[in-house]
Amino acid sequence: MVHAVPSRRQACRIGLEAAIVLVGIALLACAWAMDEQWLATHFPPDYSPPYSLIRDLVQMARIVLAVAGIGVIFLVRGKAGLILERGVSGTRLLLVAAVILAIILALGAADLVLGSSEWGSVEPRHRLGEPLRKRDPVLGWVLMPSHTGYLVTGGRRIRYSNDAFGYREPDQNHAPDFARPTIVLAGESVMGGFGLQWDESIAGQLAPLMKTQVVDLSVGGYATDQIYLRLKSELRRFRQPVAVVMLFSPMLFRRNGEDGRPHLGPDLVWHPAVGRSKLAALARWAIPYRSVEETDRSIHTTRAILKAFVSLAKSRGAIPVVLVPQFVPENPAEQQIRLRVLGNIDLPVVSVSLDQHWRVPQDWHPNAHAAQVIATAIARRLGPLLDHHDVGVTDRLSPLQEHPSRASTVAG
Repeated sequence: MVHAVPSRRQACRIGLEAAIVLVGIALLACAWAMDEQWLATHFPPDYSPPYSLIRDLVQMARIVLAVAGIGVIFLVRGKAGLILERGVSGTRLLLVAAVILAIILALGAADLVLGSSEWGSVEPRHRLGEPLRKRDPVLGWVLMPSHTGYLVTGGRRIRYSNDAFGYREPDQNHAPDFARPTIVLAGESVMGGFGLQWDESIAGQLAPLMKTQVVDLSVGGYATDQIYLRLKSELRRFRQPVAVVMLFSPMLFRRNGEDGRPHLGPDLVWHPAVGRSKLAALARWAIPYRSVEETDRSIHTTRAILKAFVSLAKSRGAIPVVLVPQFVPENPAEQQIRLRVLGNIDLPVVSVSLDQHWRVPQDWHPNAHAAQVIATAIARRLGPLLDHHDVGVTDRLSPLQEHPSRASTVAG
């Protein structure tokens, strides 16, 4: 009986040390598994937080995990065993319990504070910033109709004018002629020309090239499903849509997996936003980790949407084009997404390579030169296909527009 307690403590110590060794091994295994392939799968690319920052943080995390794993095995294991063998006082247990309770209460209080205000929600930023947006029950948000606003970007004062339908126009009083032959553009801020004046945007530069009406339905912050839903809703207004250009951007793919807004599933069925606490939503934004299942679901949904887009355009007698602009060199995550979405699928793709320096100053969006390259690539693709519509590109393109290395068109 005298030696029963020490023997039990010794056995517990051995068990605890074994468990700690397993924890250390698990930490080392995690550090080893977090390679570039793992990063591309679990942290799909987007501009905020930027992929480069996430990649650097993950590399730091790998180092921390490796060091922690070694420390747990060789340092913590022995000390934890000694502490257990000597016994833990009731005071220490109460202190640990108090700390855990304080953390839980602090998290609960933070969630209440965030939930009682509009802090961190998407809608206030859209409502207060230009291009001005408003909440929409089906799409999440749309551009504010009949509105003109200004925003300083890249050292310039940019004018954003939306007509009565919420389309960006040269002037808010301008309205499209729905009876005319029209090239319809559908996208987000890249297509919509964030940081660019109207005549510098893709639509503003494509219209004179094609000598026809170009209408841009783009709304900043949209994912692929939102682009498609807005196009499906608005395309019915146009009596002669001769071509429809829909943007797909691998560098913005993370937003395709967001479900905190109205969204489409792989079956293209509309779903309302998934309800989460403000704290959980903030954590999901700050640490944009996605499971393999979430990334696969986003891939399947995006592929289904692009195929549905082609069918939609053809059903209206319009030529479909999937525009894929990409800053080069693309990072491994963008390359993986592009190949998984566009591989082994028959799509009319126009791929446009953009130099990393062709960006709006102090911003990530394409600058006016990049928009010109994109517009030229679209014009070159559509020109030969629109002859029967009496719509053609200008007879002479500038030397810049004729440069084969500046705009590459790849048919799917």
